[in-house]
Amino acid sequence: MTWLEESQNEQVNIQTQSIKNHIDDIVLCYEQIEEIYQELSSKIAPQPLNALCIAWKHQHLNNQTKGTSKKYHQDELNFWVNYGRCCIKKERNKKRRDELQIGYYLATG
Repeated sequence: MTWLEESQNEQVNIQTQSIKNHIDDIVLCYEQIEEIYQELSSKIAPQPLNALCIAWKHQHLNNQTKGTSKKYHQDELNFWVNYGRCCIKKERNKKRRDELQIGYYLATG
């Protein structure tokens, strides 16, 4: 940011000052998602959790944009939510198959 300010371009300086004034607000949402991610990482596999985090990011951006960008973020949100759901279902089905196999081996062993 200091390098940008040294350019002595008035428009650049206005924008960098605006960013500096809002940096805490900008970073806050990412700090929150980092905390949530850490908490959920012990409960949800990485692949679906990452997909849901990407969906959250697009939801956040969708709320801030208009026009074609809004449609893009809504489409991405829908894609990543559906992908995350599919990953979770796949994990559950795998777990069920493993449990059935263990039960079968215990019953026949």
